[in-house]
Amino acid sequence: MCCGCWLVWVAGQTAGVTFNVESEAEVELLAARAAAAQARARVAFRLNPDVDAHTHAYISTGRAANKFGLGLQALERAAARAHALG
Repeated sequence: MCCGCWLVWVAGQTAGVTFNVESEAEVELLAARAAAAQARARVAFRLNPDVDAHTHAYISTGRAANKFGLGLQALERAAARAHALG
């Protein structure tokens, strides 16, 4: 983790920030940072519901083809992993 990211982590933990998680890999990254700091990270998961809002194609974020958020199955795995990590 770069110095800037580490500072964001420390500041976030100090302020009681909830970290947004958009991938299963981010769960692992936050868990590693929390373990190193002997802390627990509060997380919120961004769900990608695969719903077409019929907006402009360049600003669409809710479809499975978009890179933002977790699909339902990935959300279940990420939440279970986060829970297991404490």
